[in-house]
Amino acid sequence: MQTQAYKRTVSGSIGAGVGSLFAPNGRTYYILEHRVSSKYHKAGESQQIIVNQIELGRAAECQVRFDESFATVSRRHAAIVKDGNNWKLVQLSKTNSTFLNGQKISTEWYLQNGDEIQLSVNGPKLGFIVPTGKQASVGSIGLSRRLSLFRQQALRPYRRALTALSILLVLAIGCGIGYSIYFSNDFTNKLAKVDKRYVELFKHVKLQDKKIDAWKKNAPRISGGSSGTVVNGVNLDEAKKDIYFLMAAAYIELDGEKKQFTGWTGTGFLLNDGSFVTARHCVEGWFYDFSDNEIMAANVLTTTYPDNVKVYSEIRAMNMEGKEIRLTSKQFKIDRSRDSKQVAQTDENGNPLYIRVVVPDKTAWGGDWAVAKTSLKGRLTADYELSANLKAGTKLILLGFPRTLGVGDGQQSIIEPIYNSLEVARNGLNESRCIMTTSGSDHGNSGGPVLVSGKSGKLSVVGIVSRGDAKSEHYNHMVPVYNIQK
Repeated sequence: MQTQAYKRTVSGSIGAGVGSLFAPNGRTYYILEHRVSSKYHKAGESQQIIVNQIELGRAAECQVRFDESFATVSRRHAAIVKDGNNWKLVQLSKTNSTFLNGQKISTEWYLQNGDEIQLSVNGPKLGFIVPTGKQASVGSIGLSRRLSLFRQQALRPYRRALTALSILLVLAIGCGIGYSIYFSNDFTNKLAKVDKRYVELFKHVKLQDKKIDAWKKNAPRISGGSSGTVVNGVNLDEAKKDIYFLMAAAYIELDGEKKQFTGWTGTGFLLNDGSFVTARHCVEGWFYDFSDNEIMAANVLTTTYPDNVKVYSEIRAMNMEGKEIRLTSKQFKIDRSRDSKQVAQTDENGNPLYIRVVVPDKTAWGGDWAVAKTSLKGRLTADYELSANLKAGTKLILLGFPRTLGVGDGQQSIIEPIYNSLEVARNGLNESRCIMTTSGSDHGNSGGPVLVSGKSGKLSVVGIVSRGDAKSEHYNHMVPVYNIQK
């Protein structure tokens, strides 16, 4: 089969991605099931595709990417393109073959639900799955997940071009509601007059002209949540009341003029001594980027600022009883002892600019915690000694809001944390002073408590949800509360 020659288009990626964000119910999607582990995907991972065209290969702009260990996978190996109501697989590589259900395709071929795609002889395999029923619509995918997929699939092929043209789109999440943030040349020019380095950093970020207080507009109404949550004989009702849905908005302020440049959601919890605890990346999210190390430098800021420049976040946290905690990043105790690094930028003439920035080193993830004192008293207690001495196989309980689940779910306007469980993967702490656990957490669970149940059924906090393993993603890193005492 051969029809019109394939050509990558903005409408097929960015245009289709925007449609999936703002008009998802009339759109369909498919899933690629990875059947071989790689640096970027693990075996069994299901990758939802919400745009009309993607490319598969080793190139950085490919939406389905394989690492250099797959020598027979070309940089741009194959594409999957929407054709009417169907999807077709297109051969791009001139040197390495593509197979569909074991048969070599010469140019392109239509895909059917259940097909198996293989890139080169003995290369990686992927299953092609088309959801049915209520799950067939892009609208069945949560908004925060669609925002993440938009960045990974719609923007990825054009990242460099967009940066060069200074037409970047930043999508922030405020209580599950996405909004666009627009660029302000006047504000950036003011920053340049303060220090040229700010332009080098902030040109990667879209600043908004109109002030948006996302949480005031979009906060869910509280209906109380449910009771009677008992898991393996442990009653979670009291613990759930001290778990808070966290919304953060990051600002840069110059001479009193305030601009929001990004936002995110997460989880926090309240201890019995009045400490509000979360992950550091839920407080200073602009220092972190989990999606792609290549753009890490685009999301970091200098650690010191002139007196007239301030960078900070404002945080609102709510629990299922309707209690609110309002904080700013300035109120949190944070460990900055191991995260300084020099990053080289260049000015318009190619001269190097060396900027001291915060990029947490891979061995320093034990510092991914933040604590602020409040006037409220929670019911959760921390077991500091146990947190540093957990045994492999210990059962752990997570309560939080992965991908904003538990916040306004369905037709209900509620805030009620979601239960999850996992196990300790090794005795004690690893080299980054973290608790290693089996997989089980997800984005939005970050900052939530890691709990263990004692013989009496009483729950104790032993850790804070931090991140998944960057290499295998089969394990998660939990920051022990022991580190907070240091």
